Amino acid sequence: MKPGWNAQAPYGRLAKSRSSRDAGRVIALASQPLDGIATSDCIQVDDAGPAGDAGLCFPYMACGQLYAFHRSLFLGNSPDQPSRSGTVSRVVRGVTIHSL
Repeated sequence: MKPGWNAQAPYGRLAKSRSSRDAGRVIALASQPLDGIATSDCIQVDDAGPAGDAGLCFPYMACGQLYAFHRSLFLGNSPDQPSRSGTVSRVVRGVTIHSL
């Protein structure tokens, strides 16, 4: 690996996501300011830098889960009915839960 590769990898993924035209807007979530990324396009988690990648994975996942939850509510879906057509269901059929 060449020096600086790890530091530049997020920029490449961010640029690729933004150029795909599948998303209306791509917002970065970072533990430190990102050079060349407008502050309006980046959510910075203050004082998280020392945590490292492993320490930040769960807070970062929580942001994605919360976004997905609120977006699904906006679209008229709910945790009990994840799709209007019934294609996706959270009910597992054929499983019996026995008391202890």
